[in-house]
Amino acid sequence: EDDYDHVYLGPAGSHQVYPIRSCDHGMPEQLKKRFPKEHNAIDTFFAKLKDVKKGSRYMGIVKLLPLWLSNILIGSGLINWMTDIFREGEISMQEKLEELTEDKELRAVLAYCFGDFGAGPSEASWTMLAELWRHWRDGAGYPLGGSSQSAHSIVPVIEDAGGRVFVNANVTRISTS
Repeated sequence: EDDYDHVYLGPAGSHQVYPIRSCDHGMPEQLKKRFPKEHNAIDTFFAKLKDVKKGSRYMGIVKLLPLWLSNILIGSGLINWMTDIFREGEISMQEKLEELTEDKELRAVLAYCFGDFGAGPSEASWTMLAELWRHWRDGAGYPLGGSSQSAHSIVPVIEDAGGRVFVNANVTRISTS
């Protein structure tokens, strides 16, 4: 389906439901229908996702450089001539979303996936949110029968290789050969 997730905002029984779909299957347009006064904020948000995508290439390049050279590029600010990804990384998700819009519901929908990386919106980097949206850009998939199918599928492979699978077992050592 185009809608691969849902955000529920408000008290049970009278909550609003916001379907989440891939960017390529109409997510910006869907948000604009729900938030007609926020077209500019929505366009800016999705444009910023593309900026982070471009900038993340530089993060990869910096990781490949010797540490001393990376420290010089970042510490001196020279890297900022190529990309603003490092400056953007210092901005919290909350700050960026508050900069984009005053609409609290829109901010909540845009930040809905913050739980995937274990920090609240005031603590998490804006670029982390952007990277997560980028990760789900094409949508998401789930195994038929639910997530437990992953475990059910791998257990026979482990056992065929001579391994054993235990659930709720105390582990005192792990042996590898």
